[in-house]
Amino acid sequence: MDFATARRQMVLTQINTNKVSDNRVLSAMETVPREWFVPPAATAQAYVDEDVALGIDGNGNQRWLMEPMVLARLLQAAAVTPDCHVLDIAPATGYSTALFSLLAGRVVAVERDNTLRDQSSTLVKKLGGCKTKFLDSLPQAGYADYDGYDVIFLNGAVATPPLHDGDGNYGDRLREGGRLLLIVRDVDGAQQGSIGTAYVYRKQHGQLSRLALFDCATPWLPGFAPPHRFVF
Repeated sequence: MDFATARRQMVLTQINTNKVSDNRVLSAMETVPREWFVPPAATAQAYVDEDVALGIDGNGNQRWLMEPMVLARLLQAAAVTPDCHVLDIAPATGYSTALFSLLAGRVVAVERDNTLRDQSSTLVKKLGGCKTKFLDSLPQAGYADYDGYDVIFLNGAVATPPLHDGDGNYGDRLREGGRLLLIVRDVDGAQQGSIGTAYVYRKQHGQLSRLALFDCATPWLPGFAPPHRFVF
């Protein structure tokens, strides 16, 4: 398979035609080899316009590589600049972290699974992007940094937006003017195909405002799915 051609086609047919016009985002997605970030048996699926299953991690969670178009639109809404400090939550094999490393000034990636974290670190270093740190932490806990973050990105859908202390701390981790990117799915629609909504939260004068971006059926982020309920 000609991955370079597949990557260009992904950008031209899936991303550029779906309201993504940010040249830095388009360039990053044409640069990062997406096939590096899927299991060897799934490289033929690396450039399909859907979420790609990565398998079960060491904590028993099914992990996913986010659909290219959804990820690209979120990256564009994040408005990442070379001076940004980014917190990337649960990147699994590290594809989103790799993209951020080409867009931002500093990146902290929080991944609980040891094998995925080591794999991510190795792959991102090969790209030679910005300073990137990989940490072991529960995604629900976030990660405190002394000066906060300009962008926080969650790699999957959540049932309840984790905005403040006691519920993930992400809103409190943002600097003034910072952006939080996430996808919220209806807790009553827990089946894989249910639709969620992508949002960008912006912090202005210490308060968060929310803008709905688009609908998508992104899989749940480990630790943020609704509890299973009995149905009679």
